[in-house]
Amino acid sequence: MKTIGLVGFGYWGPNYARICSALSAVHLKWICDLDKKLLLQAKRKYPNVLVTNSFFDLISDKIIDGLIIATPTSTHTTLVSLALQSRKHVLVEKPLTTSLREAQKLISMAKKYRRILLVGHTYLFHSVVAYLKSAVKEGSLGKLRFIFSQRTNLGPVRTDANVLWDLAPHDVSTILYLVENKVMEVNAAGSSYLNKHIEDVVNVNLKFQNGVFANILVSWLAPVKVRMMSVVGEKQMAVFDDLGPEQLRLFERSIYPFGKGETANFKDFKNFFIQKHKNVMLRSTYKEPLEEQVRHFIQLLSGKSSLTVSHEHVSQVTQVLEAADRSLKIGKRVRL
Repeated sequence: MKTIGLVGFGYWGPNYARICSALSAVHLKWICDLDKKLLLQAKRKYPNVLVTNSFFDLISDKIIDGLIIATPTSTHTTLVSLALQSRKHVLVEKPLTTSLREAQKLISMAKKYRRILLVGHTYLFHSVVAYLKSAVKEGSLGKLRFIFSQRTNLGPVRTDANVLWDLAPHDVSTILYLVENKVMEVNAAGSSYLNKHIEDVVNVNLKFQNGVFANILVSWLAPVKVRMMSVVGEKQMAVFDDLGPEQLRLFERSIYPFGKGETANFKDFKNFFIQKHKNVMLRSTYKEPLEEQVRHFIQLLSGKSSLTVSHEHVSQVTQVLEAADRSLKIGKRVRL
């Protein structure tokens, strides 16, 4: 059993607490948050867990094997640094930082102190993403052409980072994982409607060295929650709808056109663009990605696994996001 301290009990922290308290291989000893009301909620829900508003209580506790840090992005550099210096293993929410330079410093620090640093790119633990990765490797999709992703909702709105850094890490991480190629060019555009200088809608275009094109739309200001990614290959196309009843659909490449000079009513004209598809049911093997991520962290602490989210992957994701943020600010495309 590994002893864990949780830092942050706001938006995502309670999910980590739920999972840690349910796993037999985990002893959740501490929950830390600056908000005393949240600590009271945590204590009511988990009466056997110690609560504190002092991060130093956790890093000074010699019994603690690892820390899960689920705090605002702007705090990650300081908290992760202190944790690693205190010889604690760390699982930190994405993104690691909003700076490639800072991310590389933390990675170097983890190597120096021989501590595990796992960044929460949760979709790399998703069964659908694993299926798509296999399909790409086996060639059933054919050569990849382009990927487009949409991640929108009405809130929750952040004030310490824009929507690019809040939501797009999931999409960038997944796309880099599937394409496995260098991004050559990043172009981003967006607007700030809710808070000045903090973009709440951003559109990003990525061009890869192998010719693959990717588009990502993220927003806090949308009427409907959408978590959807389409992967287009020369043989098949896949639609990953993380919120839908059918999480994965595969579409055949062929379409059924009308002959030249033929007429059609509106319904038939729409059907011209409808392709045959099949649903891939993964529900029977579905496991909560966040739980799989925590399990992986515990396995790492026990020396029973190798790092799934590599430090190289974390650096690449941070580099792309940093370039997108720069493109957003200067209004021009950025080459890598």
